[in-house]
Amino acid sequence: MEHNIIYGKHAVLLACNKRKAEDITRILVTERSSIALFPSNLANKIEIHQPKVLSKYSANHNGFVCHTKSIRTIGENELKNMHNILALDCVQDVGNIGAILRTAAAFGVEAVIYTTDKMPDIAHNTTVSKLSSGGIELIKLCCVTNLSRTLELLQNEDFWIIGTDAGGQPLSAIQKQYQNSKKVVVLGNEESGIKPSVRKVCDAFASININPDIDSLNVSAAAAIVLWELFGKK
Repeated sequence: MEHNIIYGKHAVLLACNKRKAEDITRILVTERSSIALFPSNLANKIEIHQPKVLSKYSANHNGFVCHTKSIRTIGENELKNMHNILALDCVQDVGNIGAILRTAAAFGVEAVIYTTDKMPDIAHNTTVSKLSSGGIELIKLCCVTNLSRTLELLQNEDFWIIGTDAGGQPLSAIQKQYQNSKKVVVLGNEESGIKPSVRKVCDAFASININPDIDSLNVSAAAAIVLWELFGKK
């Protein structure tokens, strides 16, 4: 299994508290007092170093660096028993992806589906992990080769596929119609949106009501609004 390097306090601590001990191979911190923040079964993997040692990995380490095995992704079959799923269709910017994962974790998304076609491999991307502020540790990741086919499989498991599009129905109407249903929300590429093959699978499209003088929202900002409305709102 490949190894990743995680850096930043929140990302490292969540990884160490959520993953199996055998998935954590090495922990580097800058202060001895930091040891108390980690599970006791990882004590033998903690090393105290000067900040310059951690800076070799990243300038934004905040005193925490962790070597881990790659995040364990799940298969398509494990999705069918879930209720709230997010699919990313060619979202490319790692900053956007990290922010989306953090929001997804905050609002109860159970899994994120993605492909590596024109996208970073989320499970193996150190920057995404850092920018998710640990959110990546709280949700399952499912990497598929054909997003349209996966969405069709989920439709057969009673999921409704909700795309996001400026020409769609008001978000509030979508929330009311599908509030008690199993759902997959699809977010598209920053520039071109959801690609045609995926659009054909969507059962409905949701839109966000914004000032008409503003063309659109950044995909991570749109994700926060859509996921709160469809998954987080009570």
